[in-house]
Amino acid sequence: MRGRRWTWFPLAERKNYLARDPAANSLNYAPWDQNQNALYAMAALNDATNTDIRPFINSGGKLILWHGGNDGALSVNSTAEYVANMRNAVGATNADASTRFYVAPGVDHCAGGPGADSADLLTALDQWVTKGAAPATLTAEKRDASGALTFARPLCQYPQYPRYTGPANDAAAAKLATSYTCTAP
Repeated sequence: MRGRRWTWFPLAERKNYLARDPAANSLNYAPWDQNQNALYAMAALNDATNTDIRPFINSGGKLILWHGGNDGALSVNSTAEYVANMRNAVGATNADASTRFYVAPGVDHCAGGPGADSADLLTALDQWVTKGAAPATLTAEKRDASGALTFARPLCQYPQYPRYTGPANDAAAAKLATSYTCTAP
């Protein structure tokens, strides 16, 4: 089970990110977790444990966190816990003014899975920083291999999630983000 959590890493990432050696043969690089220095280097990059982000907020920083709800590599619960602890550290008012957290239902790590896995978070962040338009509910889309839109869903601010409120037994309506409402659990 130990090696399974990293099977989602593409070949180049295994070579450069885990092994820290572009010449590494990733098929023979096992067990990666026996290299303590590599683990510490990864932890330094990945472990966002400081919840007091007031210096970032006080300098005008804006933060959008997005996590796939079906992520098998990193638990969405850990991100939710970080956000809760960050809110406690900086205060709800500061957090609400500077941060947003979205969970994409059914989405794997970064993308994939049965959920709507594509959302324009960069434009949302840019509009927030440059125009003061804080993001609320966004739209996430699922596209097929040819790039055609399969369906869309609202991307709700955590802890809300999209609940279908459209007409019953309407497959076409079920594909539309407007047929869903962000609802508290």
